[in-house]
Amino acid sequence: MSDMMDVSLQMLWRQSWQLVLMVLIVWPIAQLSQRRYPRFAYVLWLMVMIKSLVPFQFTLPTATLLNLNTLPAINITELIVGVEGAVNFSFETIFAMLWVAIVIFLMLKLVLNEFRFLKTLEAAEELELPGLDGLLEKFKINRTVRILRSSEVSVPQTLGIRNPVVIIPEAQFSRASEDLLPVVAHELAHIQRRDMIAISTQAVFTILFFFHPLVHFVNRWMDLNRERICDEMAMEALELKPKSYGRELLTHLEASLRPHPEIIVSGGMFMTKKNVLKRFEYLMDGREKIMLKIKHGQKLIIGLLLLGMVILSCSDESALPDLGATGSTADPLLNKTSAPAVDEDVFVEYDTPPEPIGGYQEIMKAVVYPEPAREAGIEGTVIVQVLINKDGSTGMTKVLKGAEDASLNEAAQAALKDVKWKP
Repeated sequence: MSDMMDVSLQMLWRQSWQLVLMVLIVWPIAQLSQRRYPRFAYVLWLMVMIKSLVPFQFTLPTATLLNLNTLPAINITELIVGVEGAVNFSFETIFAMLWVAIVIFLMLKLVLNEFRFLKTLEAAEELELPGLDGLLEKFKINRTVRILRSSEVSVPQTLGIRNPVVIIPEAQFSRASEDLLPVVAHELAHIQRRDMIAISTQAVFTILFFFHPLVHFVNRWMDLNRERICDEMAMEALELKPKSYGRELLTHLEASLRPHPEIIVSGGMFMTKKNVLKRFEYLMDGREKIMLKIKHGQKLIIGLLLLGMVILSCSDESALPDLGATGSTADPLLNKTSAPAVDEDVFVEYDTPPEPIGGYQEIMKAVVYPEPAREAGIEGTVIVQVLINKDGSTGMTKVLKGAEDASLNEAAQAALKDVKWKP
């Protein structure tokens, strides 16, 4: 379990610093584009989020030395009776366990909030809205969309992916039915774009990286650009002028400030106060024509960014310190003089890595735990690089990661030399 937690923490650290790097690359491009090209800016931020959620690390093959990833890390303290009962968690393991606990708590909290909210909608009234069929046709939506009237929401909401539901606040119905069309058109734009998938993914993104300040930064820009795209689609469908649509935003500004339930899959016309004001500013301030299509040059930028993400996900983890230098060398890790290195042509590319005859348990059997270390309860993990000769005998060894007690390092090396290998 400790090893699994350590791996999880390494993955989290790698994704965290790569998120910082991606934001630094994307932010200036998105800033220059989002006024006229909100869809392009949205795609850029979407790629940042997806990269952060994809933990895969591709390994580039090399043909040099034995790849440590093909061998198990053997903790020699687990092999000897007398110290195997000791359980010591590193700081990294404790940190990873704390992260897992918080993630589980936040996920359960969010799911519970949504479940409670959905229960309150059972009493919501379903409405027949005049003009809805025409809007569905304009947005080319072939699915059935239900319109609900509820006092449980303060702003319009869209729920569901396969069977979408638009929820209109009770307070909205003091107005004429035609005044509701901009609101419904905006929600239908969310449905046509299947934005609820991206919104639910953002919820997962926020929970997994709850500690990362840039997560909220990425979410804010994704929300803003997504809402601007839906604003544009709604105005186009209803043939509204920006000023008329802007008045609709201001009408609901006060409602957007009220607290509302945390919902996993929910697209709404009115998000935060800051985003509503920003959208209104874009509508009113010398508005240029918004381009919802992505241009060829922008597609090239997206392609280059995707290539950069792939490169970030690649690592050459098989490259180890060079043992091929000629002559006798002083090795600080071994604290002794290494044997003369063998000519470089002995390092041949292999299809199948060497294995101990009888399996890796033979190494475990060969370990002789140093008596002073046993009595003192000293433990540690030792990673050793070993050269296997053509006849299966053990050649030069080198400690790549040693324990604090040098006797453990020597015990690990001695065990490897006592084992016969399948070359």
